[in-house]
Amino acid sequence: MALWIVLIVAVLLFAVCFVLLLLNLRSSPVPDLSNQESVKDTRWGLYAQTLSEGIKKTRECPWEDVWITSYDGLRLHGQILHGTSDSTVLLAHGYRSSGENDFCGLVEYYRKKNFTILIVDQRAHGKSEGRQLTFGLRERWDMTGWITYAVESLPQELYLHGVSMGGVAFMMALLQCKGYPIRGVIADSAYDNVRELLLYQAKRKYHLPAFPFDALISVAGFLLFGKSFSSLHASACVGQCNVPVLVINGTNDHTVPPGMAGRFTKARQVQYASIGGARHGMCWLTAPGVYEGQLDQFFSGVKKERGSLAWTEQ
Repeated sequence: MALWIVLIVAVLLFAVCFVLLLLNLRSSPVPDLSNQESVKDTRWGLYAQTLSEGIKKTRECPWEDVWITSYDGLRLHGQILHGTSDSTVLLAHGYRSSGENDFCGLVEYYRKKNFTILIVDQRAHGKSEGRQLTFGLRERWDMTGWITYAVESLPQELYLHGVSMGGVAFMMALLQCKGYPIRGVIADSAYDNVRELLLYQAKRKYHLPAFPFDALISVAGFLLFGKSFSSLHASACVGQCNVPVLVINGTNDHTVPPGMAGRFTKARQVQYASIGGARHGMCWLTAPGVYEGQLDQFFSGVKKERGSLAWTEQ
């Protein structure tokens, strides 16, 4: 009898973990941050005017719609704003967000530098098909598709700039894109491993004890995504490729486990910047001048080192 009780409790606990994981993977309506009144009482409230003005300016740009098909048959949407230089920047937003929300100010930054800009809708976001978000585990293959599209269709000096899940998906995609003319990657509010991220969030949001929930969530993740749920690390992907990377994180980021961003600095070609007081995904909003200064420094360094940094085949 006691054994049956233990088994029933274990099954119920596993079911709870599985449901929690599925809830975090489902798509959700993305907030319209252009409306100052609806934003002022949210976590974006301090930046309501900046967001409203930036998003409206972004929407006024002459975007061209483009589409690709993902590895698993989804129709994915992107928008191109053509520039006059020989450089393209591919922008990928974060979890349950959008390109205009995450990059409204940075679009103007890249426009002034005459970049061709390609903003993509992640799967299950915007006009892209899909019902499930995977924190970069499947999105990395989508980013491989977008990188391939950019290399084949747009100016050849390619940079990748992603926020949170977008930046992580780019870093995880690097191994699939060896030999491509990727000059640099900017990863804003980056995390290293999906399993650790979700375990940290489960403890923070739901106050779940490490035992037995760490193991149960790990099993649930394995059943959904296979071994990549635990074994795939963005920092390891970066470490195997000599592509310059700029990792930017905020000191008030409580979404990413403490200290995780520091793992990226073990690779010699990684620069790390910390934005004081910035919350997750809000580094540019918190200190746009500092943020853009870090970008300027990064691009300048890449140009100086161009030709000396080659892909490392491993």
